[in-house]
Amino acid sequence: MNYILITPNISGIGGAQQYALRKLRFLSQNGIRVLIVTGKDEDILLKELMKYPKSVIPEISFPLHMVSKKKVTLISSHLIGTISKEFSSENGLVFDSATVGCGTWGEHIARKLNSPSFIYDVNGSTIKAMALASFASFKFSRGELIGCSRYSNQKLFANYPEYYDESKNLFVNVPFDNSEIVDDTNGGLIHKDPNALRILTVSRIEKRYLAYLIGEVSKVAKVVPNKTVELTMVLNRRQGKEFDILMKQSQDIPTNMKVSFLGPIVPLTRSIFISHDLFVGGGTAALNAASLGVPTIINDAYSNRSAGVFGVDIDYFGYAPVYDKTTASQIERFLDDPQLLSEASKKGFQLFVEEFDSSAVMTKFMEHVERITKQEAEYYSFDKKRLSGREKLKKAIMSFAGLKAYDQLAKFYARHRCRQT
Repeated sequence: MNYILITPNISGIGGAQQYALRKLRFLSQNGIRVLIVTGKDEDILLKELMKYPKSVIPEISFPLHMVSKKKVTLISSHLIGTISKEFSSENGLVFDSATVGCGTWGEHIARKLNSPSFIYDVNGSTIKAMALASFASFKFSRGELIGCSRYSNQKLFANYPEYYDESKNLFVNVPFDNSEIVDDTNGGLIHKDPNALRILTVSRIEKRYLAYLIGEVSKVAKVVPNKTVELTMVLNRRQGKEFDILMKQSQDIPTNMKVSFLGPIVPLTRSIFISHDLFVGGGTAALNAASLGVPTIINDAYSNRSAGVFGVDIDYFGYAPVYDKTTASQIERFLDDPQLLSEASKKGFQLFVEEFDSSAVMTKFMEHVERITKQEAEYYSFDKKRLSGREKLKKAIMSFAGLKAYDQLAKFYARHRCRQT
């Protein structure tokens, strides 16, 4: 089997980049040749990604129907030529896309090469446009849209609930291999101050829950004035407007609280995790913590609310329905019930081993790949796809001004909206 992974971005570091690397590593170790097709490869922090052959096409980050037909034809010819040079035609091809948007390109090229195409969506973003929802519904109905969490597909179709059918929901949890965490302790234990509560989060600085988390931990510190409360934030960078906001907020905290900023740290180390009493966050960073037995509170990055304690209340790490519990109240549970630390540590680790360990998860994932490659091929048609007014405007800007100009306008619009909210 020859494997084409289509992903928007392998730059920087985040859950999507880490997942891509784990998948590529697994496939290569099992004798499967791979090719990365990505929209961006600048500033690659996961250096192991650089050893895999890749084709960089900026337009791949946008749905195919948002790109002009002329450009689609040029890109298609380029990709087909790259694939024919890279792979032997006798071994067959399979296209795996990391988002629904990327999946439009996978579907288009797969159709030309008479190959299977599926989506394993790691983006977690709700679909906002009918054109993309229609395509996603087609893939979902055929069992070719696989979620990365129990609730990720449901969230994907939140704006189009008529397309979601729980009986057809397929998902494979995001895997993690804790051998990726460097053991800088030689297996030893780290002494913890019984009079301190140390809380850790690991995240990209763009996540809005970080500022919220400082406020929530501040509330906890006020409840326990005789206890030192420390919040450590391991970030992908420590500069820019987002970092300035966090720095400013970290200065307006109770006297018994301390906020520390670390990072970027690649790879993460064992001592960073086990030196803390609690982890608060989501995504694959939460799996890092659970894999080392650190009690983990899952925080929803969109609602700024907590889904619960991993292994105790919930068996997933993201994309959950909206919850009304605050992160502060979840942290206070551990203060009210010290035995919960031990329970969350044991149950969280056990859940990780059974449902999220890389070997077990990738075995389940490859069962889906095998199923999809065996079923009769059927492809979605993008001909004469009707676009909304907003989509037409985006397409016009990209066509006439180019992708760079569109990106700049999109970022300006996003910053403007943030200021308003």
